[in-house]
Amino acid sequence: MNTSILDTLLPLYLLISLGYIFRHSNFLGHEFWDGVEKLVYYILFPALIFSNLARAEVDPALISQILFAVAIPTFIVGAIQWLGFLDKRLSRETFSSMYQGAVRNNTTIGLVIAGLILPGQGVAVMALIMTIMVIINNISCVTVLTHYGDAEQRYAAGQHKSMLRAVASNPLIVASIAGLAFSFLSIRLPDPLHSTIYFLGQTGLPLALLAVGAGLKLRASAGKAMAIGISTFTKLAIMPALIYLFISLIELSPDDARIFVLYGALPTAMSSYVLASQLGGDKESMAQIITLQTLSAALTLPVILLVIQKMA
Repeated sequence: MNTSILDTLLPLYLLISLGYIFRHSNFLGHEFWDGVEKLVYYILFPALIFSNLARAEVDPALISQILFAVAIPTFIVGAIQWLGFLDKRLSRETFSSMYQGAVRNNTTIGLVIAGLILPGQGVAVMALIMTIMVIINNISCVTVLTHYGDAEQRYAAGQHKSMLRAVASNPLIVASIAGLAFSFLSIRLPDPLHSTIYFLGQTGLPLALLAVGAGLKLRASAGKAMAIGISTFTKLAIMPALIYLFISLIELSPDDARIFVLYGALPTAMSSYVLASQLGGDKESMAQIITLQTLSAALTLPVILLVIQKMA
């Protein structure tokens, strides 16, 4: 990890800023950004994940370590969100957005940073964490939204099954499972084909960051500061601290431990807005949580990177 913190993070946030400027200056139309998001999600990021996992040495024991040191802290942070109900004005819909903001992670930023601080293996470990936690978080978030979201917007039972099918067919999960299969079975693609997939994946990194910026919404939500603050503080401060504590209780290599803590420090996922909209959550608060966490992470991530640089 010899890359300076500033050199690691500054280009990321400059690209995010450019994405916001491009989107809101009408330099590029809305259709362009829809296309970029689709290309990154269905093609470029799956290529990035597969190319790194397929030739990585993944320890099966890492799965149980992720369940202990990442999944349990995630559930704890999710439970803390019930403190939001101390504010009598908090609606059930806003609570559901608080929960999503606290437990979900922006794997776009995570994969980029993991690749910079620990090329190859960092992306592989981050992808494995992401695969496990996407499944767990989607199930928990759908459950919370179903219970607390606007009843008129909730999915019917058959649509819940569609959500589960969507999780199973998630291109990032499919790419992760395929990459793990190639790794465990020691299957190697011909070098020219593997290189093509690798280059596709590398193309997705700057495009994804531009898309993150394009999705930011800088608007204030009146009367919801406490809810947004709790979700943001627990996600960016308490989550990485808990993961740091839990990994001290198990045997984990320093490099893997760094990626575990980095995952916990990531801002919430941009896709949280879509789920809030579909399942009756407070989508305006969700947009504010996403924006505040993404911008606040510019201040918290340097601290986290400084800590993990010193992890032995």
